Amino acid sequence: MVRLLKCMTALFLVVALSSCQGPESKEEQIAQYITEAAAAFHRKDAGDLKKLIAEEYSDRRNFTRQDIVRILSGYFLRNQEGNVLTSLESLQFEEEDSVALISIYVAVSRVPLEQDDLDLLGATFYKLEGKLVQNKKWLLQWSELHHATADDFISSLN
Repeated sequence: MVRLLKCMTALFLVVALSSCQGPESKEEQIAQYITEAAAAFHRKDAGDLKKLIAEEYSDRRNFTRQDIVRILSGYFLRNQEGNVLTSLESLQFEEEDSVALISIYVAVSRVPLEQDDLDLLGATFYKLEGKLVQNKKWLLQWSELHHATADDFISSLN
């Protein structure tokens, strides 16, 4: 009986301590968002990527959320492999931390990529600047994509 009581007390302490831990930081949430987006891109899952884009998405080209999903779907049809490696260049929070401005370098390749892999040199590089808004979860509200160089990407890793 004493042993059972000790086990129950230990279990209660574990549950109590785990419930006291706060939610992950905003930076960790953004890192998780980027990881989810990269994984969905690798799986060629435009539906999962759509879930990461705000319904009110717009950009300077007047693309909507649906336009972005169509572009991604077309890319996935034309390209059999979609391996991606990202490097977050900058992250700034605004409006009481419910808006995040991000700048990310992205390497896209047909072969899996590692940060120190020579296959990285054969990748296509982009710089994605965007605005994420948080309601219940982080969603992309605006973005702009530019071509980048291997040097830009490699410099961002340091």
